[in-house]
Amino acid sequence: SEPGSLLTAAYVDTVVFDKTGTLTADTQSVSKLLPNLSNSTSNGSSESFQLCQLAGCHSLIHLNATSSGEQIVGDPLDQAALGHSRWEYNSTDQSYCAPADLANEPLGYVRLWQIKTFPFDPSKRLSSAIVLVELTDGSLRLFSFIKGSPDTLRDLYKMRNDPDKIDAYDKQIKSFESQGYRSIAMAWKDVSDSTWAGELFPNGLKKESIASARQHGSKLHRSDFEVDDLEFGGFVELDASIRTSSRRILNELYAAGIQAIMLTGDAIDAAVSVASKVGLLRTSEIAILEQHGHDNDLRWRVLKIRRGKRDKSIPLPSHVESKPFDQSTLKEICSREKRGKCSIAATGAALELVLAGQLGDRTMKTLANKLGQVSVIARATPSQKKGVISC
Repeated sequence: SEPGSLLTAAYVDTVVFDKTGTLTADTQSVSKLLPNLSNSTSNGSSESFQLCQLAGCHSLIHLNATSSGEQIVGDPLDQAALGHSRWEYNSTDQSYCAPADLANEPLGYVRLWQIKTFPFDPSKRLSSAIVLVELTDGSLRLFSFIKGSPDTLRDLYKMRNDPDKIDAYDKQIKSFESQGYRSIAMAWKDVSDSTWAGELFPNGLKKESIASARQHGSKLHRSDFEVDDLEFGGFVELDASIRTSSRRILNELYAAGIQAIMLTGDAIDAAVSVASKVGLLRTSEIAILEQHGHDNDLRWRVLKIRRGKRDKSIPLPSHVESKPFDQSTLKEICSREKRGKCSIAATGAALELVLAGQLGDRTMKTLANKLGQVSVIARATPSQKKGVISC
């Protein structure tokens, strides 16, 4: 609608898309809950407790909550999680009530009240809430519930120093993301006996003190609760269908000679799977540039994928080829991409090292000049996204 928009559009040679809610549909659905890392509940929590976490850890707003219906406003992920939990909002006391089959379980969870919520923070990739929970025996417990990026929460769990559990944790994430699903990790901590509990409920955990506790909750800061020594609360596997117009729009852009790039904060494997499904990655060979370990070592992970049917998940192979990142492999992969034999993807952390010049000058300049050949950039922070757009 702006004057000159058509003239400006004539100079566009690249269009950058987000993944979730752009190439995929706005709505998401919970595909699976995984309360534990194994069959032992000692490694996580019960499914009923995980559903309680889903019902309590969100920043949704209920409008016009009446017997005839309500409007829920907020993050689609939170809406999907709350819907899957089957807990229902009670406008009378602003609580959430468990479905009968869960409330009647031994040591089940009956009702919860959100005392303080902290919305999703893009820089930390976490959201959290302080929640008062009533159990079937009538007792009350105060919990901090946290959900968000598996990468961020990995370093905050009590189990972070247990190699076997962390290995199982990483393998489960890879399994989800290789199928194109978005994985969310959950964590919790019982803070009933903490200093904060005493400040929120000076006379003990009582229902009649909830209103005053919510007022005192305004003084709380998320950094006091999104800390280490958290209990593992399970995984949530989310699925978002491909937007019906995505494939058509991408084909029209390619026909016009315009390049398309996916730039997302989601995990690289999930991004590659979705990009392959919509036709943004059009080759069977995909070279992924990613950081190896916690230093500046970069490597190529080269995948050979089997093309699935439209709108079907494209599982990524578990056995892949790994190559060092150097001037030779960079030229080789970029040459294959130019000939239509390979597609290139990268993580935000890997490209940040390149753009910051923390690699050899020659290699850095080569990749920076060939950045337009990268079709998918994933697990990118807001600052990394800004750096990619600006370069």
